[in-house]
Amino acid sequence: MNPVAEILDAALRAAGLRRASDLWAVHRVWAEVVGPRIERRATPIALARGELVVAVADAVWRQELALLAPEIADGVNRAVGTPLVQRIRLVGAGAPA
Repeated sequence: MNPVAEILDAALRAAGLRRASDLWAVHRVWAEVVGPRIERRATPIALARGELVVAVADAVWRQELALLAPEIADGVNRAVGTPLVQRIRLVGAGAPA
């Protein structure tokens, strides 16, 4: 983790914003886990009680990512070093989290 990310993570946790810190951790590893093709089409927008909400504008990509969701969740958890994501919910871009 780079120094700025460490400072931001510590500040979010110190401020009692654990959820924001956990979502920040997911954002930090997202591109590495899903690769550039998926990163351009899917954005993590919320994380609560183990559910990662990912906005995907295109219905075809939502269907594709639904098949990859367990693999993506495992990859995120490995990359952040803790089991933050138990399931992934895919929503249309612009949908409420």
